[in-house]
Amino acid sequence: MKALTLVILTLICCGPLHGQSVQKMSPEIRTQLNAYYDALERADPEKAIQALTQLIALDPTYPHYYGARASVLENMPGISLDSVLKDLDMAVQLDSGSTKWLSHRLDIRLAAETDVFRIQAIQDIQLLSAQHALTISNYLAYIYYARLCDTTLLPHVYEQAIATAFQQLTSKPDIAANWYQLAQVYASIPERMDAEKQIQLIAALDKAIVLDPAQPDYFVLRGDIHYQFTHNYKQATSDYATASSLSSSPRIYARWAQALLAAQQMDEAKQVVNTGLLLYPGNYTLKSLQKEHGL
Repeated sequence: MKALTLVILTLICCGPLHGQSVQKMSPEIRTQLNAYYDALERADPEKAIQALTQLIALDPTYPHYYGARASVLENMPGISLDSVLKDLDMAVQLDSGSTKWLSHRLDIRLAAETDVFRIQAIQDIQLLSAQHALTISNYLAYIYYARLCDTTLLPHVYEQAIATAFQQLTSKPDIAANWYQLAQVYASIPERMDAEKQIQLIAALDKAIVLDPAQPDYFVLRGDIHYQFTHNYKQATSDYATASSLSSSPRIYARWAQALLAAQQMDEAKQVVNTGLLLYPGNYTLKSLQKEHGL
């Protein structure tokens, strides 16, 4: 899974890594590219970083090398955001006509916990807005920022996000991710979750699941809505159970157990917590549920 994540981040998000045609590619660049792809296959981020660093030394003007290295660094433990942003800054500088590096940098800055990064993020937002290039991911991060730092921005950003999500959905209604992203926008401001929004959100998730029933995140979000807002605990537990069968994680087991507890299904909740702890011993949330409810 780790190798797949790296491949998706660096190949799909960052694009091709060779800055010249295959015919003109130097033997040194070809060697390092092979080393990089081999590192991805082996789920070895350290080797991937080494290869990318060599590629940058060989061709320091090609932005994709910096963008790829930022994506790998971002998913490594113990790496400072400064290192990631430094590479993205170079990618933006070298590829000023593209918005993908700017968009990536914006998401990281908005999600950061420092005022300096958030102030810088506003500059990125202005640049992307001028190019009409804000993505749903950007908007979700922007909404998160506004809720923390400037609630006066929320209504405007929220409406823009919904408009962008609908525009995206209208152009490609058969893409499950577009329905899911619309649902994410609806869910991004819980205080606005009235009965009408709940219906719209669940309908969007139903459509996403029909189009792509193998995505656990779709079931998790639908389970969250049923658990937190509609209080349909039976449906919530069903969604969490399905999600856990698609992708195991302590977060899913914890939410599944909480829905079972809300439904007064103590024995089932105990079984879910114990199964989760077998897979993730020491998980704080699961251990807290076990202790608090005597499971």
